[in-house]
Amino acid sequence: MDEKTMDADTPEDGNTHDDATEDGVGPDDPANSSNDDLGGALQIAENPDVTQADVVDGDNVGDRLVTTLEGLRNSLENASKEGGRVEAQIRQLQTEVSDLKAYKQSLEEFLEENGTGQQVIRSVQSDLEDLEDDLEELREVTNNHASVLSDLRDSFGAVGDSLEDHESALESIRSRLADQAEDVDAVDDDVVGLRDDLSGYRERTDGRLDDHAEDIDDLKATVTDNEVAVESVGEDVDRLTAFVNNLNEATDEQFADHADRLDDAEDALAAHDRSLESHDGTLDDHDDVLEEHEAAIDGVRDDVDDVTRDLSSLEADVEDRFEVHADRRSSLRADVEANEAAIEELDDRVEDLESEVADLADRLGEVRSAEERFEELEDEIERLSEWQGKLRDVIGGSGAAHDELG
Repeated sequence: MDEKTMDADTPEDGNTHDDATEDGVGPDDPANSSNDDLGGALQIAENPDVTQADVVDGDNVGDRLVTTLEGLRNSLENASKEGGRVEAQIRQLQTEVSDLKAYKQSLEEFLEENGTGQQVIRSVQSDLEDLEDDLEELREVTNNHASVLSDLRDSFGAVGDSLEDHESALESIRSRLADQAEDVDAVDDDVVGLRDDLSGYRERTDGRLDDHAEDIDDLKATVTDNEVAVESVGEDVDRLTAFVNNLNEATDEQFADHADRLDDAEDALAAHDRSLESHDGTLDDHDDVLEEHEAAIDGVRDDVDDVTRDLSSLEADVEDRFEVHADRRSSLRADVEANEAAIEELDDRVEDLESEVADLADRLGEVRSAEERFEELEDEIERLSEWQGKLRDVIGGSGAAHDELG
C-alpha cells in the first residue's frame, strides 16, 4: 500500500511534488488533502481491530475522498497537460476507494457479529468478574473442605485412640477369660479328684463293712452255737435237778442203797457244775468277744457315721464350690456377653468409620476435582488476561491511528 502511494505521489516523468505545486496543485489543494485522507484510510484498512467511532471516521474519509475526486476531475479538466498522470492517479484512487469500501463492509459485518471493542472488553471483564466470584466460592469451599478434613483427621485420631483403648480392654478381658478358664479347669480337676477320692473311700468303706459283716456273721453263728450249748446244758441241769428231786424223794427209802449212787451223782453233779462253770467261762469269753465285736461294730458304725459326715461335708463343699464357680461362670458369661456387645459396637463403629472414610475419599476426590477446576480456571484467567492485554494493545493502536487520522 505504501508503494502504491509512492507511485501515486511520484510522477511518471520524474517530476517531484513541487512540479504539481507549480501546475496549480498546492498543499492546500483538494488533491493534496485527498492524498492525506487516502493515507489515513489506508492506515485504517491495515488495522482491522477498530471501533465504531473509527468506522464513522471512515465514512467521513469516504465522503472527503469523493469530494477530492470531484475536485481532481475539475482540476483535470483545467489542467489538460497533466492528463495522463492525473488519470493514472484517479484510477489508483478509484481502486483504493473500492478496497476501502470492501474493508468498510467487512468491518461493519464484523462489528455486527461481535460488537465493538468496548463491548468485548466489558463482556470479558464480566466473565472475569464471574470467574473471580467462582474462584472465591471455590476458595471458600476449599477452606471448608480443609477445615472438614482437619476435623475428620482429629476424629480419626480420637477414634484411633478409642480403638487402642478398646483393644487394650479386649486384651485384658481375654487375659481374664484365660485365667478364669484355667481356674475352671483347676476346679474341674479338683472335682474329678474329689470324686475319685470319694469313690476310693467308698470302696474301702464297703470292703471294711463287708469284712465286719463277715465277722458279725461268724459271731452270730458262735453265739447261736453257744446258745444251743447253753440250752443243752440247761436241759442237762433240768434233768439233773429232776433226778436230784427224784433222788431226794427216794432218799428216805433208798438212802442207804443209793448213798454211793448219791456220791456218784454228786460227783457227776460236780462234774456238771464244772462243765457249767466251763460253759459259763466260755459264755463269758463269748460275751467278751461279742462285746468286743459289738464295740468293733460300734467303731465301724462311728467310722461309717464319720465317713457319712465327711461325705456330706465334702458334698456340701463341692456344692458350695460348684455354686461359687457357677456364680463365677455366670459372671464370666455376663462379662463375655458384655464384651461381645462391646465388640459388636466396635464392629459397628468400625463399619461407620469405614463408611466415613469412603465418604471422605469421595469428598477428597471432589476437592481434587475442584482444585483441578480451580487450576483450569486460573489458566483460563491467564489466557483471558493475555488476550485482554493484546486487545487493549490493539485498541490502543487503533486509537493512536484514529488520533493521527483526526
